[in-house]
Order: sequence, then C-alpha cells, then structure tokens
Amino acid sequence: DHGGAEYPQYDGSRVNGRRVVNFVATGNASGDVLKGAFAAGSQPFSGSTGGTIIIVMKQKSFVGTEFLAVLELAQGAYLSSSYGNRLITNIFGSAYSGADGNVNVIRMANGAGTTNYTARIENGPAVIAAYSNDGSTTRTYVNGFAAGTHSEDKADDARTHYCLGDDMTSGDHFNGYICEVIVFNRTITTDERQQVDL
Repeated sequence: DHGGAEYPQYDGSRVNGRRVVNFVATGNASGDVLKGAFAAGSQPFSGSTGGTIIIVMKQKSFVGTEFLAVLELAQGAYLSSSYGNRLITNIFGSAYSGADGNVNVIRMANGAGTTNYTARIENGPAVIAAYSNDGSTTRTYVNGFAAGTHSEDKADDARTHYCLGDDMTSGDHFNGYICEVIVFNRTITTDERQQVDL
C-alpha cells in the first residue's frame, strides 16, 4: 500500500547491483511510506520458529536530528495505537552525540519505545543488515560479518504489519535507497543467509 505521495519511486539508481526504491523524507504522515500486513500464517517472529530480516539500503543526506526509520515490523497497523512490540531498523542523527551516522540495526521496542536491544554499526556506502531470532537469541550481521548477539524475551510476539520508509508512529521518514527487503517467518541457516548476502 503506497501512502499516496509522489515518492517513494522505483528508479534507475542501483545499490549492490540492484535497482532501488527511492525514498525522500517528506515529513508527510501519509506520504513517503510503503505499508501493509503479512498474510495469516506467514507472520514472522511467532513462537519458537523466530524470524529473519535482511535489508539492503543506502542513506542519502540526513533529515532532522533524531533518526530515520528504514523498516518497522509491528503488532498493529501504521498510525494505529495498537502497534505493540516493534522491530525497528533506523539510522541515528546528530541528537545522538557520538553515535550519529551509525545504523541502529535492530531496535526492539515494547509499547511506546522501551529499547530492549540495540546493535550499532558504522554506516557505509551500502549496508546489508541481517537480523535473525531463533526464539531466544538475536543475531545481527552486517555486510556478512557478525555484529553481535543478545538474549531476547520478545521473540514470540508475531509481527502482523510492516512499514517501509518510516516507523509506525510516523515522522521519522527514511531519506535514501532501499533495493531489497526479505522477511522470513523462520530462522534461516548460515548458508542461506550467506547466499542472500551475495
């Protein structure tokens, strides 16, 4: 479901050899965002099967000072009050002194935003970020290399909705290119992840 604005657009630019969707941080709550719901039975991070997210992106100039939300998975729809526990991939701005320019690969938020887990890496020309949860432990990979692990207590919260280019509460629009997003409703193997990274 496109938000109704001129952007995002599928254009001729390429990241990691693939054509991209171009997001422009409009600040329009109904604008620069792709959103929708997962089909019943395919919802990721449900029970012990966990889930895996892989996203390939490239940031343009930063807009604002807080952060730019690239992808969010939630328990409720975009701009609703029932988004519940959320998985957010974002990029920090200058308000986070010492961390600005870093990719916050996964932030798991409870309700309005208590951070349970954060793994940051330096943002490069292009980032391939992978997050996997087997039901008890998160594993984060960036450009093929392990970036950290963490015990996680929210792995059994099925995510029913997704939002690409913003977060569920709106106002943190991504300004950049996204060429690939893959969401698995299970934990994939190391071999499978490496094949996707290629």
